Amino acid sequence: MEIANLVISILSLIATIAISFVIYFLEQHNQKVSKEKEVKQEAKRFIIDNADELDYLHWATIAVGCYPQNKHVRKIYNNFAILDDEVKLEVLRQRDLNCKLINNDKWIYEKIDMIQKAIHELDIGDDFLYDGGKYLTRAYDYKNESVESLENAKYERDKYNDYFQLNRMFQKHSGKLTYEQYLEDYLYCKFDKPDLMPKDIEIPLPNDYLISVENLRECDEDYLCYWIMIMVENVISFAIRYLQYKEDEHTETDAQVETFEDKYFSVLYELYYTKKNNDVNK
Repeated sequence: MEIANLVISILSLIATIAISFVIYFLEQHNQKVSKEKEVKQEAKRFIIDNADELDYLHWATIAVGCYPQNKHVRKIYNNFAILDDEVKLEVLRQRDLNCKLINNDKWIYEKIDMIQKAIHELDIGDDFLYDGGKYLTRAYDYKNESVESLENAKYERDKYNDYFQLNRMFQKHSGKLTYEQYLEDYLYCKFDKPDLMPKDIEIPLPNDYLISVENLRECDEDYLCYWIMIMVENVISFAIRYLQYKEDEHTETDAQVETFEDKYFSVLYELYYTKKNNDVNK
């Protein structure tokens, strides 16, 4: 009889423990389901509340990753920063954006070093990225300033002599080129058609020409920072084309830069997804 009571007691204890585990796991499952629902709802609210700036969401990953405690100019950057990481990921998922959450800015200086090396490999002149690329990173100091006039001027400032005479469709009526056109023609002749590179005259290296034409050694710092951003984004493109640099897949949108903040984040965004051969983003 005592044995039977003991067996019954043991079975009762096992049943109690089993039921407790079942209840625990059911509670955990319900909490998980409830949490997932809350995350999805919060992400949906974020998307609705920021509908007018959703094209800038991919740059927000740079804003919150590199400047998580800063007050930004654009509303969506600030609103994205205060979300929990799981909500941020859900927002990106719901918007079907192929970009990563970034959690530090240490990679910036590694990428600047990469761009310096690319400039030397392309042989386009002064990299102007000394002291850790200070005239690139200082662009953020002017985050409130508009870049509209500078963006327009970039396409209108055809002050660079057309030494190459390639007769491209983009040539301006003045017979001269913009910096970007000059850089493209120079690299085309250097890498694609060396026989077209003029031999009887000294051709200014593109970046040296840029520094001279735009007076970058004596101009206001915000103007210098703007042109350094233009130079870097062009170097990224041509390093991929001519130096076999790689570009990880990432989302692009129709976002238009309006401020130095937008421009700076757009350049960092492209830098983050660019790598040299088998480099891996950290």
